[in-house]
Amino acid sequence: MPNLKSDVLFSIIIPVYNSEKYLKTCIESVQKQSLKNLEIILVEDKSTDSSRKICNFFLKKYNNIKLIIHKKRHGVSSSRNEGIEAAIGKYIIFIDSDDYLLSDSLKSIKNLVLKNDNLDIIFLNSHFTKLGNNLIKSENIFNNNNASKKKNVNNLTILLKKKYSPVECWRYIYKKSFLLRKKLFFINKINLGEDQEFIVKVLCSANNLAIYFKPFYCFRVGSGNLGTRIGYDPAISLLKVVNHMCKLIKKNNFSKLKNEFIKQKIHKPLSELKPQLMTLNKTQIYKLSKFIKKNNYNFKILDNFFQKDDIFFFIKKHGKTRGLLMFKSFMTKKIEYLIKKNKFKKIYIFGLNMYSKGIISTVNQSNSLIRGILDNNERLKIKRLMGIKIISPRVFFKGNQEKVFELFVIISNQQKKSVIKIYKQLKSYGLKKNQIIHINFYNPNELFIK
Repeated sequence: MPNLKSDVLFSIIIPVYNSEKYLKTCIESVQKQSLKNLEIILVEDKSTDSSRKICNFFLKKYNNIKLIIHKKRHGVSSSRNEGIEAAIGKYIIFIDSDDYLLSDSLKSIKNLVLKNDNLDIIFLNSHFTKLGNNLIKSENIFNNNNASKKKNVNNLTILLKKKYSPVECWRYIYKKSFLLRKKLFFINKINLGEDQEFIVKVLCSANNLAIYFKPFYCFRVGSGNLGTRIGYDPAISLLKVVNHMCKLIKKNNFSKLKNEFIKQKIHKPLSELKPQLMTLNKTQIYKLSKFIKKNNYNFKILDNFFQKDDIFFFIKKHGKTRGLLMFKSFMTKKIEYLIKKNKFKKIYIFGLNMYSKGIISTVNQSNSLIRGILDNNERLKIKRLMGIKIISPRVFFKGNQEKVFELFVIISNQQKKSVIKIYKQLKSYGLKKNQIIHINFYNPNELFIK
């Protein structure tokens, strides 16, 4: 093992909470790397399963592992921040405890950073997604032969101009001295959207970025349920993310390109806020409006940024509390209209996510009932959502082929490519165009299915 006081190149930070099923695979994927000058920092966040026992097992087995144990639950943001402060490696890598590194992927990263000591961050252009037993290679953000390989072209500028530049923290590798010099940490005490704000300020603070083209990381779909969290706490977390992004514009003398990049990234947490609103009562919405009012100086930057029929359009027109209530009413009526318009009685949602929860809350309040949730991931941890059974479309349509004409399916996914792919999948099962709708939370007036 390396001398951990001086020889560590990479610090791998793994926040751990109730991840007993995949944690061993995650840790072993790092230990099996041929590169040995690295440390693993496990931050155990008061798990209620056997995760701590697994952490202690690896702590005793290897001398390059540090274990930080929380006496009470702090959340993933705090866990990552503690990992940054405890790290002694030159570069920091974040891994979610249910994901893993690909075999020997650190070796090429090492060669890249040793040849380019001036790098602040490295963008991981390619990864694999584990969907059940299937391993799917991601679509690259950049082509290996594109402009980013040419001389005198700034990789960072290219990434800032990309409409869909990723905001997951595991998609980047960070020089620790850069994070500390710029005081770049995650917002504590939020439980949704923390990656988004962190990556935005990292990209706007960096000077030098390299693009790494080989697959490095494997993201496991559906192993947890953070993507389906809904309610007041996730809602206030998302508002805090938006508030911090607005602060970035207000407090920094960023270029026009960076300011436009931040504004574009604000769309995502605000879109994720919309299904949260569908489930909140008036008291909870009032509490959200108080937060907006308290930070109005920051939120004012959004007054003329959003189109008609978006949250801050309603807030500007009707005030903080009434605007949020009016937006909830607008989305509720829109969804109810789409449901009542159809003549089919057997309604299903396609997609397990926070948006499906928002839709279910609205539909079930209008005296219609969702019969089931269709999702292509057949190895999901959870089998029910809000009391509704989650079903594999492959299995479901095989057993209900003769009743296809009775079905009505609402697609809840929000990425255009995914929606179109699901639409074609449903058509292949025999559904007609009038049996399928998509509810767009990003832009309620934009149709992905025409």
